[in-house]
Amino acid sequence: MIRHSGAINVVAEAGLRGHQPLPSEQLLRWSPDVLVGDRDADLEQILPQKPPYKSLPALRYGRLVLIPHPLLPNTTHMPVEGYEWLTKALHPERFK
Repeated sequence: MIRHSGAINVVAEAGLRGHQPLPSEQLLRWSPDVLVGDRDADLEQILPQKPPYKSLPALRYGRLVLIPHPLLPNTTHMPVEGYEWLTKALHPERFK
């Protein structure tokens, strides 16, 4: 989904696959420009409390893109809407 939106998925680039805990030191080293997550997972309240997320500039500067859960990749047609949602959030200038 991130790749389709024109961004780089640093987690995938590092070779991590599936759902697994991210190595804290590595996450700080990557220092992503934007964090992307599930809007229905209450991440706006959770991440600022968790190291290392609370130390990331992306979170401090409000660069957290939360996608509605039904739009996240799954086996339906909804991921296409999710790609559009994420692309608009990452590149708003392209949709003026």
